[in-house]
Amino acid sequence: MKIIKILRIVFPILLTLPTFAETIPWNENQVRLGIYSQILEDQDSSLTIESVQNKEFQQSNQTNPSFGFTKSAYWLKFSFNNPEETFKENF
Repeated sequence: MKIIKILRIVFPILLTLPTFAETIPWNENQVRLGIYSQILEDQDSSLTIESVQNKEFQQSNQTNPSFGFTKSAYWLKFSFNNPEETFKENF
């Protein structure tokens, strides 16, 4: 019985240990993809990858697209082109 009381205290504390926030450093060479994205709204969240390929996407006009609170699913697509022969990390 005493062990259960101890576990009630220790277990919630242990659950919080792996949670932390990590700051991602801003790099001037990073690209915001919002303005280069094309967006498709899936109002009933029923589209599949195969069906999305045949749909018409709308070009985003925002650097950081925001859709507010909605039950819709949103599909985004964008293209990458790295003319250099070296790996370039953009995220």
